[in-house]
Amino acid sequence: MEQFPLLPGYTFQDITRTNNGVPHKLEYRNGFPVVKTTPVGIGGDTLDVQGVKFVKNPPPGLYDPALTYGKCRGKYILPFRPHHVRFDKKCLSFKGYFTQEVPNSPEESDRIRKIEFIYFLEDDTVLVREPAIENAGFPQGRLVTRGKILKEDGAALHWKDLNNRIKIPINGTVYNLCACDRFTRDFLESQGIEVEEGEELPDDPYTSRRKMPNKPVQQNPPPDRYTKFLMYDKKVLRFTGIWDNRSSEYGDVEEYHVLYYPEDDTMEILKRTKRREQEPTAPLLARIKVPKNWKKLRATFPAESLENFYEHREETYLPQDLILGNTIDVFGRTITLIDCDNATRQFYENYLHVKQPPSISQRDQLKSDDAIRHAARPAPELAERLQEDVLPEWHKFTPPQPKTNLVRYLENMNKVLRYTAKFDALRPEDEGRKFIIEYRLSDGCIKIIERKLRNTGFQGGKFLGYQLVPKPNTCPANPEYYTPVDFEIGGLVNVFGHRFIITGADLAVYNYMEQNTEKFKADSIAKFREYFISEGRVKPLEKNADGKQENITKLEPIAADGVGAHGKEAKKCTFADEQML
Repeated sequence: MEQFPLLPGYTFQDITRTNNGVPHKLEYRNGFPVVKTTPVGIGGDTLDVQGVKFVKNPPPGLYDPALTYGKCRGKYILPFRPHHVRFDKKCLSFKGYFTQEVPNSPEESDRIRKIEFIYFLEDDTVLVREPAIENAGFPQGRLVTRGKILKEDGAALHWKDLNNRIKIPINGTVYNLCACDRFTRDFLESQGIEVEEGEELPDDPYTSRRKMPNKPVQQNPPPDRYTKFLMYDKKVLRFTGIWDNRSSEYGDVEEYHVLYYPEDDTMEILKRTKRREQEPTAPLLARIKVPKNWKKLRATFPAESLENFYEHREETYLPQDLILGNTIDVFGRTITLIDCDNATRQFYENYLHVKQPPSISQRDQLKSDDAIRHAARPAPELAERLQEDVLPEWHKFTPPQPKTNLVRYLENMNKVLRYTAKFDALRPEDEGRKFIIEYRLSDGCIKIIERKLRNTGFQGGKFLGYQLVPKPNTCPANPEYYTPVDFEIGGLVNVFGHRFIITGADLAVYNYMEQNTEKFKADSIAKFREYFISEGRVKPLEKNADGKQENITKLEPIAADGVGAHGKEAKKCTFADEQML
């Protein structure tokens, strides 16, 4: 009977049971009621046969906690969605503009055209279009067909490169992005990009002028070109200016006549001749409007100044800019105004209500310029300490030749130390290039020659002429030059940014080191000794009877025929006999 589960419909009374007695669970002990546990049920039957007490523990590996605690709520995993499905019909939208120059137009010099910059996230493509404007007079709509845009480095434009207040060049046109919509801002900020504050789109001057045809006339309009011509006809402002060109070779102080015509704001500059009584006949600049910043001229200059008289008028020199003592930049020449005639002074007082300063003598002006240049010169005591008189041009127009140490020259005349070297190559094409460094003992100058090698792509020949080579990171006022002490096998020599590694030397180098052992380190001499022995160009003498090696100065050089003093063949010295080029 105990095999049936305790479910409704499966429970019923046992008809074979004859004892229906209920065991008692309460008894008294020492006068106190005590509840006792009975192992049997009604009629003496086993109690809770199918209960948990009689169930054996299952194996831990087969135990399911869900039977006890219930099923846990797992993390919801979103289904996989491809990139083109996830970002389908989602795009980043910016508003901007670009400037288009309009040449040969009397009404406008440039035009501001507004655009919509759309970036599609599904395939990283870009579309630029222009909203339609009524009666614009030029085609509108799609300016850049949808596609990927390449940057200057060759990579495709990505949404990480987009932001407000940036410029994006596409097909020769620079588009300025000013503002973006809410979705674009939220998307970029969710990806960790700080979006700049947007700015308003500039208005097109020509379009704004067309929208306001009934603009009220100013009470005091500026005179047009014809009225100004009648007011200032045959009036010329005459100035005297100087140009100090002594800083360049064969330069001098030149004097000019500066003529300004207020009728059309043009300027003419004539060079003053040496004979003051004659009229100036050497023109420097023909009559033209002179811009203040000649390095940033518009493409429509000077046509726009002729068609639109007051358009960009403040960009050229006006009468209020020509004050004595001021300097004007005439296409690279800085001319200082030092004097003007009486008619010019009256013109400024009557028409501009400005009083010109007193005239400046040419000598005073040159003294002030010399004082400015003298402030940039090194101190005299510094110039005296400069080695080899490297800065004599501060004091003389033609610098003298550097002084020569005659004693050193006579002692070391025609003595040259030669080293072989290679590049400390940073680029693969410099691998394999070989050089010969010559050090002249008479004056300490260094010459570098590159050896001609086949199929290297380099012509070879003179790499550096004879000159003093200072060490890097030394004081320019008192530099420290390279000497034979700085050359050792495996050492690094920095010649004006070119790094050379010494790989070998001539026998004359070793003989010079042996004769001047107090100037060189013992390690350097040992490195050269090991190098010449490994090359087979010299061989040491045998040890004496005491077992000590004799002085290294007694190394035996190899004969020209390749046989040493001991009669054994040795490796020939090829470096001293080969051609230097």
